[in-house]
Amino acid sequence: MAYARLESGIQIFGDALTWWEQAEGQYERGYRPEVGGVMAFAPYGPMKLGHVAVVSRIIDRRTVLLRHANWSPFGGVRGWIENDVPAIDASPDNNWSAVRVWFAPTQRLGSTAWPVQGFIYNRRVRPLARRMLVSRSDDPIGAIIARQMKEAAYDREVASIRPRAFNAGVAGPDSRDGLRRRVSAVGRGAADLVPQQGVAPPVWRDLATP
Repeated sequence: MAYARLESGIQIFGDALTWWEQAEGQYERGYRPEVGGVMAFAPYGPMKLGHVAVVSRIIDRRTVLLRHANWSPFGGVRGWIENDVPAIDASPDNNWSAVRVWFAPTQRLGSTAWPVQGFIYNRRVRPLARRMLVSRSDDPIGAIIARQMKEAAYDREVASIRPRAFNAGVAGPDSRDGLRRRVSAVGRGAADLVPQQGVAPPVWRDLATP
């Protein structure tokens, strides 16, 4: 795990089997490999504590190179580091939910299809409000909804204003200037509540296994 932290920069500690859940709310996660991302293996068979490996290169849609430690034994001893060794997508649906990994003693890919929970990316999860604010400018539907909410807020404010509020020279909270400030604040708050449209992660289609 220490080597995965060093190579990826992801600051998660503890057994590998806990990394996937620990990353929730801290780091972005997904189901396709990215260079620098951590492939999180689920416990399986003799690998009871799971495993983590860092993607160092993407060869094609079903082949990556990994950097990891404590996988292949050398001279009967585990604990070695292996850099840029191949792993292939061995999942039935071509979604990286299982992989075969290079095994040094045999100098070939292992026969076991190891289950993978997903990939952890070295990008911190942004607060929800910030994600909404950043994405809204690229969301024309959201902009329309925000404008309508602002106009509705303005109408409600106008309906509640007493006639004296429009006397010349009045600068209190019910004046025209005060109304503009209040409506502007309400509009900004309403606009920030527009939800971001979700985008489903891409799923790679069937390709022949190398």
